[in-house]
Amino acid sequence: MTSCLLFRFDASSEIGLGHAFRCSALIEFFSMNYRMLTLKCVVVSRALPSFLHDRLLAMGAEIHTLSNTLELIDEIDLLTCLNQRYQANVLLIDGYQFDQYYRQCLGQSALNIISFDDINSLTNLHCDMVINALENAHELGYQHSAPQAKHLLGLQYSIIRQEFLLADKKPFKERTKLLVNFGGSDIGGLTLLILQLLAQGQFAIKANQIVVITGAGCHKAGEIAKFCQQEGFQYQHNCNNMAAILQQTRLAICAPGAIVYELAYCHVPSVFLTIADNQLLSAKAHQKAGWCYTFNGLTDDGVIQAIAQAKTLWLSQSQLNLLSAKAGQLIDGQGVARIAENIINHLYKHD
Repeated sequence: MTSCLLFRFDASSEIGLGHAFRCSALIEFFSMNYRMLTLKCVVVSRALPSFLHDRLLAMGAEIHTLSNTLELIDEIDLLTCLNQRYQANVLLIDGYQFDQYYRQCLGQSALNIISFDDINSLTNLHCDMVINALENAHELGYQHSAPQAKHLLGLQYSIIRQEFLLADKKPFKERTKLLVNFGGSDIGGLTLLILQLLAQGQFAIKANQIVVITGAGCHKAGEIAKFCQQEGFQYQHNCNNMAAILQQTRLAICAPGAIVYELAYCHVPSVFLTIADNQLLSAKAHQKAGWCYTFNGLTDDGVIQAIAQAKTLWLSQSQLNLLSAKAGQLIDGQGVARIAENIINHLYKHD
């Protein structure tokens, strides 16, 4: 009999692509490693960017697209019907939009709920398993918000996509690129501002060493592409070789989203600019680990300080070597496999 996992997440220019990337890494792992179980992954989401939709289909996932006008609470009946149709029993949810009442209603259904979480902002998560890869996640109080759930907490559960595990490793001393990337959506609109500041000079770097990446949700991609061409910066939109790029990266200026764990795995020293409250906890925890610096991307002073820090780091190979070495001690790349094993055990426990 075919077993089934339901996934509920969204991806858009407003909320970014991180939740989708996190779940798609699991779906990809299941498709590559659990074929003998005839395991079906069913994604339930609002309309996804076309590249992500196509990627999920290529992984063998089935996709149910929700109407943008459908209220969250009205999804419960749909998810219950899908559960009955596929006899899934297990639903994995990932997103800040799923509030406590929504989760409570799901918890009263026959579904077993697995929840990706980042900040433990709810009094009760109403889940059977909670996953948070933050290094200090065990300090966030999940014993109170998810007392009966299994807790998968800490860096050993970091999501690293398959392409990063397979990428050729390049010695850090041979890397020459400065990466600028603010996620798939550039929600804070920082990319163009950062590039303008870099282009003002007083930065000991050649223009073609600066690599700029934007994603499907970036509204200013056209302006950014034009500016990069004008300045001689390398530019990619909807990048499909991020793993290879990180292996060439000497320093990154980024937003601390899902890419944080991939940067650490690839030993890339980083300067982070936070643009949302839900990024603060992660950014500060990683800064404490000693491989990156964090600044407030919502203030002019924070942006200026971040650029100044990047300039200082770029001139100090010894400091970059130290940061890279610290990053390399954090993540072993087996987080997806550990999560998948726990999910499979949970699935067949309740099958």
